[in-house]
Amino acid sequence: MSTDISKLPPGLRKALNAELADGERVLFAGQPNWRAEGGALIAILLFGIFWSAIALMLFGMTLGGLLGLVPFNSNGKPAGLGMNLFFFVLSLPFVAIGWVMMAAPFLGIRKSRHTVHAVTN
Repeated sequence: MSTDISKLPPGLRKALNAELADGERVLFAGQPNWRAEGGALIAILLFGIFWSAIALMLFGMTLGGLLGLVPFNSNGKPAGLGMNLFFFVLSLPFVAIGWVMMAAPFLGIRKSRHTVHAVTN
């Protein structure tokens, strides 16, 4: 981070100048450093991959049961449509959570590139 506004990307510099009032000057301006949180971002990504692998396996099994491709038995009898549908719908949030965890590091990096912090007089 630096006090020189000219080192900011042109789009951020323009947005910052649009926010300044007449006579106001920038004392300090800079962008967040996403590399400082690199370890946490990698950990979230790796856990998201692990979570998604399990969630997608559960999703595939429940989809196969719903379509009748994989027979699920309940007390020796085939599971009904309601039971298959229940487990299919139950697996959907787990898949969504996995996708969000895998996307979170990339969205965070993107957000930090479009953010500027500034201190003015």
